[in-house]
Amino acid sequence: DDWPEGHEERLDEEIRQADAVLVGSTYAADSFVREGIDRSKMRVVPYGVDLQTFSVASSVPPERDGRFKVIYAGQLTQRKGISYLLRGYQKFARSDTLLTLVGSVVGSDAPLRPYAEVFEHVRHQTRPALAAMYRASDVFVFPTLIEGMPLVVLEAMACGLPVIVTANGPGDIVRDGIEGFV
Repeated sequence: DDWPEGHEERLDEEIRQADAVLVGSTYAADSFVREGIDRSKMRVVPYGVDLQTFSVASSVPPERDGRFKVIYAGQLTQRKGISYLLRGYQKFARSDTLLTLVGSVVGSDAPLRPYAEVFEHVRHQTRPALAAMYRASDVFVFPTLIEGMPLVVLEAMACGLPVIVTANGPGDIVRDGIEGFV
């Protein structure tokens, strides 16, 4: 909604004229094909991760407080499936668990308020701070409804964190039951 008038049309024309369109996932490629773009133009090029920042903990593990820690990172919006995460976690939550949502609220925080007692909210973090949060967690959850390729999933995995995701973007990189669960 915040694009200037004519912007979408210009993007459509650029895609029409392009010899190739680079995307981060099969899910993203499929979305172009559904809009009428020839599949032969699509090139899936997976994203990379800064392994200097996002890596498994050193030999000294982070201090733990005994709680099972679930972490989500990304915009706090329904496009990312946040209501599903909150409802699911609410059913799972116990006194020895913690859900941390890292990121900025998109629009109103009204949909989050009924769950205020269920999660801890941390605003956007620097890359090193986010990596440390991943290493101090037990599982990363990303229930996105529509996503090109969520870099946060790759970053969490690079920190050795198992992931729970939807196939709507990260399905190319998470094999169900191996790196995590789809």
